[in-house]
Amino acid sequence: MTNAQQAECDVSGTHPELFICRDLKGYGWVFRKGNVLNIGLGREHETRLSEHVAAFCEFQYARGRIRFALPTRFHGHAYRLRTQVPRVSASNVLLIGDAAGLASAHSGEGIRPAIESGLLAASALIENSDPKTAATQYAARLQARMRMGHAETSSRWLPSAAQIWLGQKLLRTQWFTRHVVLDRWFLDTKQSALSL
Repeated sequence: MTNAQQAECDVSGTHPELFICRDLKGYGWVFRKGNVLNIGLGREHETRLSEHVAAFCEFQYARGRIRFALPTRFHGHAYRLRTQVPRVSASNVLLIGDAAGLASAHSGEGIRPAIESGLLAASALIENSDPKTAATQYAARLQARMRMGHAETSSRWLPSAAQIWLGQKLLRTQWFTRHVVLDRWFLDTKQSALSL
């Protein structure tokens, strides 16, 4: 942001802000680091993503948090949420984190999966001199770790309108947002630390 844009931006430089989408199919974030403003949106479905991003930006304008024109095209890239381990090796290379397409199934967060996959890859390489054996071991351990950390929680039995109604009620409570949304979904505090 330019100096003029920084003066027209009320986004905190110390606290990230998270916003759950009305349809509960994703969330947006806004935070600032010095003169850089980071705005993003994660959604379960890929359809009409640019429309959802535009609506999220309009929401920020309406709140008065941003009072200058944002670029029409954002920098960055999309992630695909996976519950199965994608291809994690090729040509004697083990892929970790973003390169392997790893992200939390609940939040799309990628820092923890990146660190843990790096540790698992390093461990497999240290234990095995044969690259193929190391790759097989790494993929198996990564699959086991992802399965442990992302147990399937389905609410498909509940009609969509009821899910939205119930979700909006729950998100208005401090206990639910703190202990379920932040601690369980975003920070994965219930998942044990990785032990090698």
